Amino acid sequence: MDPHVTLDGDGGVHLIWWENVPVEGAVRHAVVVGGKFGEAETISDAMDVFTTETSVLVRPNGEVCAFFDGWLDEEDLSTRGYYMRCLSGGTWSAPELVTAHGVTSTFDPVFDAAGTAHAIATTPLSSVTYEEQELSGEDATAQAQLEIDSTGAYHAVWAELGQDSFALNHRVSTDGGATWSPIEVLEGTEFFGSEPEVIAASDGSVHLFYETGLLFHRVWTSSGGWGEIEIGPECGGDYAFALGPQDEPVAACANIDGVHLTTDPEGVWSELETIEGSTDAPAGPISIAVGQDGIRHLLWVVSTDPVSLKYAAIASAT
Repeated sequence: MDPHVTLDGDGGVHLIWWENVPVEGAVRHAVVVGGKFGEAETISDAMDVFTTETSVLVRPNGEVCAFFDGWLDEEDLSTRGYYMRCLSGGTWSAPELVTAHGVTSTFDPVFDAAGTAHAIATTPLSSVTYEEQELSGEDATAQAQLEIDSTGAYHAVWAELGQDSFALNHRVSTDGGATWSPIEVLEGTEFFGSEPEVIAASDGSVHLFYETGLLFHRVWTSSGGWGEIEIGPECGGDYAFALGPQDEPVAACANIDGVHLTTDPEGVWSELETIEGSTDAPAGPISIAVGQDGIRHLLWVVSTDPVSLKYAAIASAT
C-alpha cells in the first residue's frame, strides 16, 4: 500500500497512500486533524493507470507533492510518464510530467533548490539513468535513489547486482547532473536486503540507510567521503528512516510484534522502543516524518483487505 506521512511548510501533517480498488489503483490523501485522520480524498482521478508505488516530497516552498507513474490516457501510450501533483491553497495542481523514461522503469524524485523536480530512473536488470545519462556499469541494477545535498551536489545510489555479489554504488555530481564522479562501490553492503534510502542533512552531509534484518547507517561528507558503518538493532520487518531537527537519525520498524523506534543521536543506535497501541495486529509497510519540534509522526499498514492504516505522533525522548 506504500504509505507516506509528511509535513508541509506550515507543519501540517499529510497522509498519502496507494490502495487497490476495482479496475485500477487509486492514490489517497488525508490530513491529520486533532491527532486523527481527516476525510480521505482521491488525488489520482486525473490519471488512468498506476503502479503500486507513490513518492511524496515537500517542495522548498512548503507544498506537498505526490508523484505517480502512469498514463493520462490509457488508450494513448504516448501519455505514459512519471507525473507529479502538488497541493497549494487546498487545491491539487494538474498532473505535471517529470520524465517520460522507459515503460518498465521505476523512479526516485527530488527537488532542487529552485523547486524543479528531477528523477533518477531504474530500468530493471538493465541500467540506472539520469536525464538520459547512463550512471550504472555493466552489471544488472535495481533500487536507484537520488538526493541533492544542502550544497547542491547530486547523489545517486543504486544496487549493482553482479554475478559474485550485490553491492551499493554511489556517484556524485557537483554541476547539476551534467557530469558525475566515477562509480564508488560501497564496501560492506554486499548483503543488503531492502531498498536503500538516502537523506541529505542540513550540514551538507548525506545519510545512507539500508537493512538486512539489522539496520545499517553510513554518513557521507565532502571532506571525508563515506564514514564507518554503524549497525543498529535487529527488527526483521519494514523500515522507514528520517532525520530529526538536529540531523539526528531516526528509524521506525514495523513487524509482527508492532511498531518500534530507534535513534542514533551520537553514533550509537538505541534499543528498540515499542510504540504503545501498535501491538494489537501485525504491522506492515511504514513511513516516518519528524517535525522541528521533534515529534515523530508514523503511518503504517495494518491490513490491505480491507484497507486499514494507523497513525501515531510520538513526542521526542529528549
